[in-house]
Amino acid sequence: MGEEEGPEQRPHPGLIEAEQRVRAAIDQARRADEPAALALRHAELGMILSAMTRHGDAVPEFLHSLGYIDQLRLGGEHEEQRLLRMSSPAAPPPGSTDIDLNRLEGEVRVALVEALAASGDLRAARHELPRAQPFTKGFFRRRLRRRLDRVAGLLAADPATQANIADVQRHLTNTHDPVQQRALRLRLASAYLDAGELDAATRESLMLVRTADEAGDAVTRAGARQVLGLALEEQGQAEDALAILSDAFRDLRNAGQAAGMIGMAEALAQRLVRAGDPSGAATVLRTTEQAAVEAGDRNAELSLATMLGVVLDESGDGRGAAEGLLDVASRAERYGEQIARADALHSAAVALGRSPSPDDLVEALALLEEAKRIYADHDRAERIAGCEHEAAALLGRHHSHAAASARYESALRAYEDLPAELRDTGAWPDEIADCRANLAWLHSDRSSPPDGLFRTGGHTMSHSES
Repeated sequence: MGEEEGPEQRPHPGLIEAEQRVRAAIDQARRADEPAALALRHAELGMILSAMTRHGDAVPEFLHSLGYIDQLRLGGEHEEQRLLRMSSPAAPPPGSTDIDLNRLEGEVRVALVEALAASGDLRAARHELPRAQPFTKGFFRRRLRRRLDRVAGLLAADPATQANIADVQRHLTNTHDPVQQRALRLRLASAYLDAGELDAATRESLMLVRTADEAGDAVTRAGARQVLGLALEEQGQAEDALAILSDAFRDLRNAGQAAGMIGMAEALAQRLVRAGDPSGAATVLRTTEQAAVEAGDRNAELSLATMLGVVLDESGDGRGAAEGLLDVASRAERYGEQIARADALHSAAVALGRSPSPDDLVEALALLEEAKRIYADHDRAERIAGCEHEAAALLGRHHSHAAASARYESALRAYEDLPAELRDTGAWPDEIADCRANLAWLHSDRSSPPDGLFRTGGHTMSHSES
């Protein structure tokens, strides 16, 4: 079910022209700050990319469209105004902003499931499937329902997944060695999870936890607990899932399994933060960082230490976060990992930038300049723009309005010089709009500052989401 590429699949020239046309329309809609048009155009671009079999590229377009749809719903006025314009004889003909949100969301959600399945991300497709189903109910939605039913059938009967389950079951029948049986049962539980057979995955992993416990096999028990935790999470039992995943991590730590700890530490830490336990997340990251150091895994060491700094910062310990991140930058320099060094310097500047102290402002600006220099040496123009944007926001928050204006102008030019695919995807979908909104206020009489003025881009350089 994954994507296939080959010379015989060159897109039709009309699709290439359509992609260029819609990307230009997206730029225009963003400059005009028209979220309805952006919702529509991102959906259109996703469908063009899917038609070109670029399903992986289509997925973020559909997600952007859904984000703008959510924004319109939160505003609350879009549907009321649309119906007024549609029903008034004096109103102009409906335009690109007069979209039916329910109809558009249905089209986008079904297309998203199709694109995820076609790109081979079956677990994500299964996750999105129930979100799309409510939009396919009703007599006039038979076309959407047929499309969703078709992809649901493919997901349920994915030949590779089903063949994997059958293969493991066959080997399990012919194996009598207890160690091999436990290994096969772990593979079977994972295969059930991949197939979306959550009841079977839960049942199999529960039995394996007991069996491994009786055998004193902590590593297999940890694997079974990971499968069990993910299966419960997919079923909406987040609290139970987190407890079981934490037990799995503890098993790996007690067994001295550094690779296993590294494999699950960051995802577990993110879950702990979402659950309101940043202290637990920090403990997981510190423990795993030490394991990575002992194992000589420098990439993991730097990644875990950087994430620890982010967790400390988001927990309110900006100074502790900055100190830790500067230590990461020093280690990265020692290891010859220059991009990791620049990333740590940027994150340290973000942490310091939350402080009202003028001294911290000066230090943060210096760190951003050093990060920009490294990014320039490695042709990372998008990150240079992000650093300039962060510096502008810092200066604005410290009431250095003239300097902030100059930095926003510089950041805006940097964003506009990026290729369209970098301006319009990834972590920078609305950075240009944020620069323009801040510049508009800075060039006004500066009364009634709006919400979101001079906001940080955070550790992901995303000023529209922080």
